[in-house]
Amino acid sequence: MKSQLFLGTSAILGATFCYGFFGIFTRLIGYSLPIYFAYTTRLLLGTLILFLLVIITKQWKKLSIKHFSWISLRSFIGLFSFLLSYTAFYRIPISSAYLIFYSSSTIAGYCIGKLLYKEQLNPVKIISLISACIGLAITYSFSIQPDLILFAGAAALSGVCTSLWNTMSKKVAKYPPTQLNFLDFIISFIVVFFISLIAKEQWVAPQINSLWMSNILFGLLFVISGQLIIIGFNRVEAQTGSIIMLSEVIFGTFFAFVAFQEPIYASTILGGGCIAVSLILPYLSFSFSRKKQDYLHN
Repeated sequence: MKSQLFLGTSAILGATFCYGFFGIFTRLIGYSLPIYFAYTTRLLLGTLILFLLVIITKQWKKLSIKHFSWISLRSFIGLFSFLLSYTAFYRIPISSAYLIFYSSSTIAGYCIGKLLYKEQLNPVKIISLISACIGLAITYSFSIQPDLILFAGAAALSGVCTSLWNTMSKKVAKYPPTQLNFLDFIISFIVVFFISLIAKEQWVAPQINSLWMSNILFGLLFVISGQLIIIGFNRVEAQTGSIIMLSEVIFGTFFAFVAFQEPIYASTILGGGCIAVSLILPYLSFSFSRKKQDYLHN
């Protein structure tokens, strides 16, 4: 139990570490490549890598129609989340978008854990959620004009969809992570490929330059983070995993400071501290309860 919790936590932290670079690569790539075309190339790269891993490791189990339906639904939800977040982050202030996105994804994670996986709420989890929301409110500002409310809703719905994508691997946990990740990539690739065709994007040949190198590295991060998300959420509760995902705020802020010298304000440090407390609380509670059980047992 303890080793599985440690492995799951480490995997999700590893995924959020990767996510911390997403903002950097997004800024480096920008709109120099058509968005769906660039996404298609990253998905194709990930599909090929994961296909080779499946062949080499022989990590494949026969799929049932029911389970393939869950896997397909997860992929479509992940794509829908991407489209919503792209629209929201393009239209409304980034700080507001982050606040809405992270708040909705964390709260949704708690609700999903309760409704889909029958996870129990306790005082520690509630305090952890409150501390996380306070940390987000301190870190990010909120400013939305009335005519942009619809896009704020898109950010909130994107957060909910992201939380669903994170946790739905628990429904098909019997399959190897590499197989699940491969299927997610290939389904997403097919859908985004046709979206790019319908949008009549101008495709360009890959070149040996910093732009395409950033796009390739971005694709590799998708592969690694996708693998770690499945490993992590299959070993921790959806509610606990949703709180751990907030460590992306801390990683992203630090990487933005290192890469672009973006300032770190006192409010950012205070908000990050509240988020850090929310991450630690469930594990302090777990450690205390185990020690109490061992004491009573002895």
